[in-house]
Amino acid sequence: MAVVIINRGIPGSGKSSFIRALSEVVNFRGMSLSVHSTDDKFMVNGEYKWDGSLLKQYHLETFNEFSNSVLSNIDIVISDNTNIKPYEYNKCIEVAKKNNYKVIAVTFYPDTIEKTCGEKYSFCEY
Repeated sequence: MAVVIINRGIPGSGKSSFIRALSEVVNFRGMSLSVHSTDDKFMVNGEYKWDGSLLKQYHLETFNEFSNSVLSNIDIVISDNTNIKPYEYNKCIEVAKKNNYKVIAVTFYPDTIEKTCGEKYSFCEY
C-alpha cells in the first residue's frame, strides 16, 4: 500500500528522528522512501543558511518534488516541513488522494509537552 506521511511539528520536536527510524524499517523491508523538506534546500556545503527571500520558491520546489515522488509510485512519501496550518499541507493531501495513497498526518510535540501529557506525537488518517 502506498502511503503519504505529513509530518507536523516545530523544529526540534522529533520529525527527523522519526524519519531516521522509519528509514531503517523501510530499507529492511525493501520498500522505497522519499522525504521532502524545504529546510534541506537551505543547506549549503553542510551548513544551514536561511534566506527568507527564497522560502516561497523553496516551498514550491519541495511541493513539486513531493508530487513527482507520488506520481513515480514511491511506496512512502513524506512531507517533512513544519506543516502547522492546513494550507501548508492540503495540496499534498490532494495529490496523494488523487493518486490512491493512504494519508497519515503525524503531529510531533516538543519535549516539554511530553513531560506533561506523556505523549510525544499523535496521528490521524485522511
